[in-house]
Amino acid sequence: TQSAGLNIRPDGTYLITGGLSGLGLLTAEWLVEKGARSLALMGRRAPDDTARTTMARMEAAGVQVLVVQGDVSQERDVAHALAAIAGDRPLLRGIIHSAGALDDGALVQQDWTRFANVFGAKVDGAWYLHTLTVGLPLDFFVLYSSVASLLGSRGQGNHAAANAFMDALAYHRRAQ
Repeated sequence: TQSAGLNIRPDGTYLITGGLSGLGLLTAEWLVEKGARSLALMGRRAPDDTARTTMARMEAAGVQVLVVQGDVSQERDVAHALAAIAGDRPLLRGIIHSAGALDDGALVQQDWTRFANVFGAKVDGAWYLHTLTVGLPLDFFVLYSSVASLLGSRGQGNHAAANAFMDALAYHRRAQ
């Protein structure tokens, strides 16, 4: 199935970071609607009731769902997720990085700790996903960014900077 320029293959696996809640879980449902039959959902916490219900519905429809508990801001956790997929799943064909964190505050209230909270999921996670998969034959590598990288967003200087990095990484990866 072709949708929004993404080729969704029933014989491939799709990794979604932040895949156990919010936009990640919605993206998982969308991929299933478009024909995906193998998903790897990565998140820091165990699935909650909403995630379990959604995954049960997908599995009842014939979708293989692998839950990988880990922190995308940690290279070893990203490597573990990729190894789990390579171990017994169809070939990894696409990555959607939807993990994120917010730590809002006026710029004068921002310190490095608040930037690091946001950068971990977005910047470090995107970088590890990139470096650990750069040689793989992926159909797509999607980074959920925000227009905040261009326009800014009140109280979210750290979020805007993290999204600007992700935008630049997307251009870099595409140029490769």
